[in-house]
Amino acid sequence: MSIATRRQEFFKGARDTLPLVIGAMPFGIIFGTLAAGAGLSPWGAMGMSLFVFAGSSQFIAMGLIGAGTAWPMIVLTTFVVNFRHLLYTATLLPHLRRLPARPRCLR
Repeated sequence: MSIATRRQEFFKGARDTLPLVIGAMPFGIIFGTLAAGAGLSPWGAMGMSLFVFAGSSQFIAMGLIGAGTAWPMIVLTTFVVNFRHLLYTATLLPHLRRLPARPRCLR
C-alpha cells in the first residue's frame, strides 16, 4: 500500500470516527467534573479513563470515591458492574469460534 493510500485511509477513518468522538465528549466533561468533585487528581482521572474498560464503572467509582468508600469495595463493585461483558462474550462466542486464536484475542 502506498503512503498516499495510507494517508487517505487514515483521514477517512478519522472522518468516520468524528461523530463518535463528538458524542463521547459530553461524557468526558461530566466524568472530569465528577472526578474533580470527588477529589481525584487530574492524573488520577486520566489514568482511570485509560485503564477502566467501561464508562459506567468510572461513574460508579466516582460516586463511591466521593462517599469515602474503601478501595476493595470500589474494585469489587466495578467488577460486578462489568460482569455483563462476560454475558456479551458468551453471546458472541458462536460467531467468533471459527476465527484463529490470535484475532480472537485482539477482539
